[in-house]
Amino acid sequence: MLSTMRRRLSAMGKLFAPLLALGASVMLAGCGGAVRDLLTDTRDMYQLNKSSAECQVDQPTGTCQDVKILASKRHNFSETFRPDWVEEADATSPVHVIDHVYRDPLANGDMQLSVGFRTSVQPGIYTGTIKLFTLSLDPFTEWRPTTFRYRLEVRNGGTANLTTLPAVIPGRESWVGYGGGGTRTGYMPVSLDPAKFNARWTRWVVSPTNSWGESLYLGQGLIALPELDVGGGPSGRNASVISLKDGTELWRAALPEYPLQVIGHGDRLYWEAPTGRVMVTSTTAGTVLGDHTAKGNTAVAPGWTVAGGRLLMPTDPEVNYLSALDVADIKTPVWTTTLTDRIVGMNYASWGVTADADTGVTYVNAGGVYRMLRLSDGGIQAEARVPTREDLDLLGQAWVHQAPVLPDDGMSAILLSHRDLMRGSAVQNHLTVVDRTTGAQRWDATGQFMDHPVTANGVVYVSNQSTKAVEARSLADGSLLWTWPMPSTDGFWQRQMVLTDTHLFVSTDKQTVAIDLATRTAAWQVPVGGWLGMTPEGVLVVVSPVAGALQMSALRTFNLR
Repeated sequence: MLSTMRRRLSAMGKLFAPLLALGASVMLAGCGGAVRDLLTDTRDMYQLNKSSAECQVDQPTGTCQDVKILASKRHNFSETFRPDWVEEADATSPVHVIDHVYRDPLANGDMQLSVGFRTSVQPGIYTGTIKLFTLSLDPFTEWRPTTFRYRLEVRNGGTANLTTLPAVIPGRESWVGYGGGGTRTGYMPVSLDPAKFNARWTRWVVSPTNSWGESLYLGQGLIALPELDVGGGPSGRNASVISLKDGTELWRAALPEYPLQVIGHGDRLYWEAPTGRVMVTSTTAGTVLGDHTAKGNTAVAPGWTVAGGRLLMPTDPEVNYLSALDVADIKTPVWTTTLTDRIVGMNYASWGVTADADTGVTYVNAGGVYRMLRLSDGGIQAEARVPTREDLDLLGQAWVHQAPVLPDDGMSAILLSHRDLMRGSAVQNHLTVVDRTTGAQRWDATGQFMDHPVTANGVVYVSNQSTKAVEARSLADGSLLWTWPMPSTDGFWQRQMVLTDTHLFVSTDKQTVAIDLATRTAAWQVPVGGWLGMTPEGVLVVVSPVAGALQMSALRTFNLR
């Protein structure tokens, strides 16, 4: 009798399924679970030819082929709706890594499953269960969910080579911001042997926004990472410090505001938020030891520096300001100087400051005016008009992303009018050399200079997207001494170049190359590109942004000595 009821109700359900389902649910709820259990027929949807979907990649963002699983129908399941799916991650690895489960029906009523993984996650092992489920139109038939396990293993991308770190290069304390900080020449006084170059370690970091390598601090045997998390996923922590020796995490902290850049001095780290707020921690812990909020904002310009015991910080409320804070007590500025723009109606942002503590002079190129200021009180000693950006964005601002470079001749200053920070974005700009003390122009060149210029020994090096070449120019007159063409397989130059006595390190979207300055040929290259920096110990750091559901970057280090 029950079997006859099921057959008749099932046939009627095809026409009146929604009403029957609702009515039956109400009726059975009133009668109690015993009657429901008696009338309901629980069935399996599919039989799978695999019990799990598995993938293994060598590093984050590696490619996983879709895992194919055949789902053979049971009990004419194909007459109902196509099932939906859900990922249930295990508590030990709560990050969701399944990108899709395609469910393609076959002619015989079976279904071909295609399971795709999302690999833009931290290295680790991710496991869980995928559940196929459906809502039956027959109120007296319940379809049991079909489940199978998944496992994704993401490796770190290579074996660490943790050799003993060499001694600090004489005269170098840290690398930070445009041109590595200091005089911003991008120069490290060291001779290198490419036969000794090798990968050291790799870490993968995540951030809620795009990160720029120029915002990192490399010094004192550590790497400070603003707005980056070296953990397994979003955690609310926004500042991290890791060991240069082996890449291990030294500490993480949740600062009051997200910092976009960091600089170090002594045993202190100064983290700067885009609102103009500076938060001070020690190098060993994330406790905030000091706090200062400037008027205006600092945008995303890693153009601040420390000189003569003062933190020099550009800010931009609506006009340009340069403030000097005492590194021992940042509460109140020692001085603040207003720097007007030379073009009416233009608002320049993201410019940097360079200081020479020995001479007590500070140099800026803000708003199309090159200026010399006294480090002691911010008084303007000299100023001159120079080429600058003259186009506005939609918000009425002109972003320049540059700071003066002070070459070793002691008489010149190298200026870049402006550039863009976005990967691959080339803008027409000026490379200008002026007299350091007066601002009088000595020579000017135009192109699409992608990078902050680097210089040593009377030569200026720039990467020019318009010629797709690295150009070596005479500091004295700008004449072209030699070029190194970008490989034909590559698309654009990245930043920041690093210069040594023997090699120039450059990066494209595809690779990082060490150009031998004597032979002007590639002496070493690795198939990863990004922002470049060099620690005082002579370890090359490459920060490579990686696209994905989470903003992710690869932080790679290379032994050079």
